[in-house]
Amino acid sequence: MAEILTFYKLEEALSKDGCAICRLAQEGVEAFLDDLIYERVNDYGTRDAIIKAGGFCNRHAWQLVELGGALGIAIIYENLTQVAMKTIRSKSDGWEKAGLLRGRHKKNGEALRTALAPKAACPACVQERDVEKLYLEALVSALSSDEIDHLLHPGNALCLPHFRQALRLPMSETAYRKLLDWEFSALEKIDGELKEFIRKNDYRFADEPMGREGDSWSRVVALINGEKKCPG
Repeated sequence: MAEILTFYKLEEALSKDGCAICRLAQEGVEAFLDDLIYERVNDYGTRDAIIKAGGFCNRHAWQLVELGGALGIAIIYENLTQVAMKTIRSKSDGWEKAGLLRGRHKKNGEALRTALAPKAACPACVQERDVEKLYLEALVSALSSDEIDHLLHPGNALCLPHFRQALRLPMSETAYRKLLDWEFSALEKIDGELKEFIRKNDYRFADEPMGREGDSWSRVVALINGEKKCPG
């Protein structure tokens, strides 16, 4: 049942333009953060995991803010603030009481920096990697047959970061050839559109109306670097 649902979601994502893995990873992280902030904010295991990670990475911390849930964010970050204060106090107080801080602040600073460093990965990043792996494996498996051939076109090819990730996975020769052809066709198409966009920005051809190439300059960023909010 889980495999069928995964394949269905992959098919749905491939029905739209842009990297399907980026889209699915974003949806997975958003669902994870939404559940965390509204359903699991008072769960001790969840809080411990967040504290060990030192909170979230910058990207996911601000994604959390965008989702809202002010009370949940306040509860999580009040804990993180308390932990940071306790760590700073414990390291500096010990040196102060022993009379050792004077002239040895550099060593104390190193110890404090180590104590404040995250002891685990950002929980949202972990979720993101798990989602990427799940759907990349499903994609590679599907490419071995003709199940999704009708959905593949240059407009929905993988971004280069996810293409590189896919290449790390074991796959059949059939899947490998399809993956390469799919990616190359996307790069070739966007390259042609970029050339046309550049040409039409020449004053000699400025009167020619822009077609699909008009937004090629932004679509190529997504293709080369990944969609916005994806790890890249």
